[in-house]
Amino acid sequence: MVDCRNIIMSVLVLLSSWLLFVGRHHPRLLLGRAQRLTARAAASSVLQVGALLDLGSTGGRESRASISLALGDFYSSRPPDGSNTTVALHVADCKDDEITAASAAMTARCRH
Repeated sequence: MVDCRNIIMSVLVLLSSWLLFVGRHHPRLLLGRAQRLTARAAASSVLQVGALLDLGSTGGRESRASISLALGDFYSSRPPDGSNTTVALHVADCKDDEITAASAAMTARCRH
């Protein structure tokens, strides 16, 4: 029997990889209409990124490490055009509990 946690973790890693790819190559797709900034404001903006991970599991810790590595790649590959866009990563531990994860997501959404 296939372990559902492994499948869910694989889907989450795939989804986060896709979001990082889209965010890097097509950042306007991830922003809502109200969040679209002018070019001048975007030059010094902070992009808020949230991740709900089960940090008690191996998959959660690996996902956090992968996201951190992706952020490092993002900063090292930016063109020297004077852009000051930074990514503020907010990681919440869902503790392998769906209710805690939903609560953390709502709290983070209200905060930012």
